[in-house]
Amino acid sequence: MVKNVLKSKVHSPQYPRVFKPHPKVTTPKKQDDDVFAVYNQSIEKYFNAAKKTTATYLQSVTDLQQEIIESWKKSMNSAIILHQEFAHQSKMNAEVPDETIKVINDIAELADKSQSLQNKMLLASIAAIRQNIKAFNHNVKTFSEMNKKLVESSGSQMVLPQIGPETFKSAITEFKKIMGEIKVEQPQTSKKEVKV
Repeated sequence: MVKNVLKSKVHSPQYPRVFKPHPKVTTPKKQDDDVFAVYNQSIEKYFNAAKKTTATYLQSVTDLQQEIIESWKKSMNSAIILHQEFAHQSKMNAEVPDETIKVINDIAELADKSQSLQNKMLLASIAAIRQNIKAFNHNVKTFSEMNKKLVESSGSQMVLPQIGPETFKSAITEFKKIMGEIKVEQPQTSKKEVKV
């Protein structure tokens, strides 16, 4: 004989059972258990991404510079055409003496030399910075090797203390006690009477 079994709301056909997928838990590889390996992987990812974006960044800056130069050139040409049109419409005499033309040409030549000198100085500065960074990179490698040898030679003698929960708890209690004893003085504000 089949007994009548009461159906609960959970198992009732009106309320179908919904299964939520559990988030996938992945266990890291054995080599990734080391905090330094994880840190190193993160640094590698960052610098690989930086290398990929550097070329794009430099190209976009170059394109922007070209657009600015083109815009500046068009603005100057537009201003000259506007002045020329104004002089023509007003029947103004636009002829200038030879001395004035020579001064204008000399100023233009000096501006060109100044621009060239500025570019040479900038490129020399960039080259010097690059050489300094190369020297720094070389020295970082040397210092890293030296520090590694130092750690290897004295590493066996250096043992980190093992701090248990009780020691940690007592240190925190002592720290709170010391911090509670410190009195912070508030700056005194002087109240000046304002006469109306």
